[in-house]
Amino acid sequence: MLKKPLYVLAVVFVCLIFVCPVPAEYYQYADEDGNLHFTDNMAEVPEKYRTEIEKHRSVKKEKTSGISAAEKRGQSAEQAVPDAKTLDGKLKIEAGQLEKERQSLEKDFQKIQEKKKNLLEQTEDKMGAEERRAYQKRVRELNSRIDKYHEKRERFQEKKNSFTQTLRQPPARAAE
Repeated sequence: MLKKPLYVLAVVFVCLIFVCPVPAEYYQYADEDGNLHFTDNMAEVPEKYRTEIEKHRSVKKEKTSGISAAEKRGQSAEQAVPDAKTLDGKLKIEAGQLEKERQSLEKDFQKIQEKKKNLLEQTEDKMGAEERRAYQKRVRELNSRIDKYHEKRERFQEKKNSFTQTLRQPPARAAE
């Protein structure tokens, strides 16, 4: 009966010994719509927001288990393909897919903003009837694209929330 608490305490103690915090910077900025964005790569911050970024310090965990399986195979951690058979691998794959989808949404948003800016630079009052019809058609197309973007973003948000819930669930216990 006393063995289990001692075992748990020993495991926690061993885990805590190998935790070594490493400071890192990440950047925060708000886009034109007021949405907050976070990144650890300054190159991902659009030029127009670089003067407004906030720098933050964070702590990252250093690798504690020695040489990873990927390094043993001659791959860096970034090149390693997660094992879809393990829970950790499945989570890494899903996180990677969500990140790609987020980046795609960001690109779509930037394109929409460019089109919106171009349309706003034009004034209908100086247009002829044919030009006005073409302009209004571009506005309708942009509005349709915006609607599709919002639907895509909503589906992404649902996936992200589901993934977050998965991460918050306690791991399944093995039979004791």
